[in-house]
Amino acid sequence: MNSPLTTTFSSHQTSGPKYCQIIDLILADIKSSVLHPGDRIPSIKEASEAHMISRDTVEKAYRELSQRGILISVPGKGYYVKGNASARLKIMALLPKPDAEERLFYDAFLRGIGKQAVSHLFCFGQEASRFADILNHHLGDYDYYLIWPRFIRDNPEVRKLIRKIPQNKLIHLDEMIPDHSSRLASIIEQQLPEDRFSFYQSWEAVNPLLDSSLQLQWNQLLQEIAKRKGRPFEQQSLVMDSLLRRETLYFVWEDKDLTQLLRMCVDQGLVPGKDLGIISLTEHPLKRVLAGGITTLSLSAEQLGLFASTNILQHAKNSLPFEAILTLRASA
Repeated sequence: MNSPLTTTFSSHQTSGPKYCQIIDLILADIKSSVLHPGDRIPSIKEASEAHMISRDTVEKAYRELSQRGILISVPGKGYYVKGNASARLKIMALLPKPDAEERLFYDAFLRGIGKQAVSHLFCFGQEASRFADILNHHLGDYDYYLIWPRFIRDNPEVRKLIRKIPQNKLIHLDEMIPDHSSRLASIIEQQLPEDRFSFYQSWEAVNPLLDSSLQLQWNQLLQEIAKRKGRPFEQQSLVMDSLLRRETLYFVWEDKDLTQLLRMCVDQGLVPGKDLGIISLTEHPLKRVLAGGITTLSLSAEQLGLFASTNILQHAKNSLPFEAILTLRASA
């Protein structure tokens, strides 16, 4: 049975690389029961000539659908519908350095997609150039692109490249958490015990060398809370020969700055949680025992991973129902 697919190419409105458009159209026809298992679809030559698409483009789309178990190639006869539109999707996950938080996120994401999709993980560290190289090389190769451009989110080349991904195929974690900083800051205000607030006479944000709009927004919100609490607030980078201040609550963005801050405490004979306070803005298993326990304020990485998988499988582009966790330990 010849399928009516040749009459539907022009009736669909889609975007992205041509071969991805063909894939989307065939999947849409299967999902809407225009195509059924056993139906023959136009040959590569027929589709190419009828719609002025290169044979290579059509062949690439058919090959991708065959690899996903949706089409079957019968020698001498052509391509036939084998499966359905719920066959395994291909997902590209482009994440920062694979630290504990990213691993928790990605493990939860894999649990969420289950057997309905296959995900390939790429890590770019904190290098905008590596992010660009990886994404440029794989544009058009996947059904969905899961990206988390932490640390490099303000790089103009990165922002420009992200715009090349079709919006219906993009899961942009930063945009799923639009009020990230605001909610994190409010957690501090609500959950840090009042006696700890009263002990710390000033607040200080330890800034990494890399500035970002998120970091600046975060510092501004901390400053607003400190002001409401009647505490002076400063921002600075750590210098090894500088003196730390007693009765000061330090907020640390990067783990390397946390390591340096703890080293300075040892050198200056100061005890975190007794002489000064430390809150780290990411969680890590080692922080449970490091220096007697480091207080952390972080996203629920597992919740974020499961939410991202839901966005892909249900084709929903919603903001994350935010959950931040303040884990109180000895350092604050």
